[in-house]
Amino acid sequence: MNGPLLFIFFCSTFLPSSSLTTTTTTTTTTRPGIKYTTSLILGLPNVGKSTLLNKLVGTPFAVATNRPQTTRKTSFGIVRSINNNTEQNAPFLEPGLARVWDTPGIVDSYLTVGKDESKLWDVCMSKVTKILSYVDSVIVVLDGGKYGVDDNVSGDSGSGGTWESDLCVLKQWLCHDSSTSNTERRLIVVVNKFDKISPTAESALLTSVRGEFPTAVAVLPIAASTDKFCGSLDVVKGLLVGSEEQIISGLNKLNPDFSSLYESGIVAPNFLTTPTTQRLVFSTDCPRALLNMGDDVDELYTDVSERFIASEYIRGVIFEQLKAEIPYGTEVEITQFTEQSEKNKVRMLDATIYVNRESQKPIVIGAKGKQVKEIGIASRKKLETFFGSRIHLELSVKVLEGWRGDESNLKKFGYLSYKRV
Repeated sequence: MNGPLLFIFFCSTFLPSSSLTTTTTTTTTTRPGIKYTTSLILGLPNVGKSTLLNKLVGTPFAVATNRPQTTRKTSFGIVRSINNNTEQNAPFLEPGLARVWDTPGIVDSYLTVGKDESKLWDVCMSKVTKILSYVDSVIVVLDGGKYGVDDNVSGDSGSGGTWESDLCVLKQWLCHDSSTSNTERRLIVVVNKFDKISPTAESALLTSVRGEFPTAVAVLPIAASTDKFCGSLDVVKGLLVGSEEQIISGLNKLNPDFSSLYESGIVAPNFLTTPTTQRLVFSTDCPRALLNMGDDVDELYTDVSERFIASEYIRGVIFEQLKAEIPYGTEVEITQFTEQSEKNKVRMLDATIYVNRESQKPIVIGAKGKQVKEIGIASRKKLETFFGSRIHLELSVKVLEGWRGDESNLKKFGYLSYKRV
């Protein structure tokens, strides 16, 4: 074997041709030529979806912890090609922007969560279903650490389930409500935590995944929490935004001997030469909501506000520091957020931590306020790193009895809001 790239599988039906020219779409916007696709990251809890999105975007805006079900709300990140200003006759698509949704890990709210929070997870899963119905592509993330583990053990991810059961759940979701789903969406499969796989099992693992998802455009090894297999990230970016240059660059990073891929048959010999009218991802004009930002769109990396990011960072620290079920009954609301300016060198943040039951409040506060102080210190450090400025953070803890099952409170915290940009 000649490195991990020898285990990368491509479905040649969906791959670009070097002789293919794109059809130029006339647009009345002020920034013609920027193309735009939508994608969703789908997977079980704690398989590394948020970490992968942060790597693709290049900014760690999505909260990621080692606890399952940390992500509750859907948000998207903007993934860019190497160069948005390519020639109009460039092969494949006109590279541009990809809006990639980070979503909660798939759960069955009636079987895997408590009765009082089933409403919360019903709402979360309904949003995943809605976005899945219209995106141009889906990135399925698998936990490679579960492969080969005994069926009675779910691996070290804490996501529950086995390798086989995870595959079954994912395939069911991809086929969910096929009457209204986008049947032309493309599928990209990544096997995360590939650094934990024994070298002797790598080939069998990716061969198995290819068999489970035969229509996938690509099956790629990834270790999202490390710098290993960074070539796979470039391939995913290239597939999303239609950059042939980025795809080939990523392949070469994984295996400089590109010709060996043809000889192995893993990449078809006609990879770049067979004409095809099928696009990898159907692109459309960039949404007016983004174009109206003018030059600021070049700096845009997500749709969520800095207040939202701050609340998620604090909630992430709660997940890291508190044990058992306590974090799952918490929600964080930013009540004050001042922007940094020449006059205000320090950002002032006030946040309220809501708990689901009265008995949880003293646990979050801790003896003599020690626990909430530790949460504040750790949160402030992370926020200062992210925002690149000094932060003054004040935390308070309040009880909102049964908020996870109350529709008005779910609306208050933004779970029932929905927008399609």
